[in-house]
Amino acid sequence: MNFKRIGLAVIGCLMLLAAVIMYVTGGYTDNNAYLISVCSRLGIVLLTIWLAFPILEKYADRLPAIVTGTLLVILLFLAIRPRLMPWI
Repeated sequence: MNFKRIGLAVIGCLMLLAAVIMYVTGGYTDNNAYLISVCSRLGIVLLTIWLAFPILEKYADRLPAIVTGTLLVILLFLAIRPRLMPWI
């Protein structure tokens, strides 16, 4: 049983659930629009990592831990600030 993978799935689902709850209870207003978008993007990214986790583990064994951690931080940062990727 891989607890890292389960943790990614749980946190990703909680982020998406938080976004849905904020949207349903408060609507999509200027006050909570940023928080809803951050929760939904991070939830989607974490669930995508959860799906690809077995493959990523194989590649992570070959890379140093600092490179793997840096790539994960960059991925999460770009999920929060997508305007840093103008080519998409």
